[in-house]
Amino acid sequence: MPVEEIAGSLLGGIGRFIAWMFVDLLFHTIILGTGHLVLSVLAPKREPSENACAAAGLITWALIALTVFGIYRATLA
Repeated sequence: MPVEEIAGSLLGGIGRFIAWMFVDLLFHTIILGTGHLVLSVLAPKREPSENACAAAGLITWALIALTVFGIYRATLA
């Protein structure tokens, strides 16, 4: 019985680590990177904060998704 608990804890920890790495990589590279790029184009003389980059990145990707969905719906008709 203890071997199963140890193996379960170990696999759970490895799974959480992989999920954390994936989310961290996804968030920092895609969302924050996009937000930093957008804000540096809009306001080149100011260094944007991490919160501003996150908001701008999320808004940018939401607009991209809505645009792609709109194009998809327009081509179906």
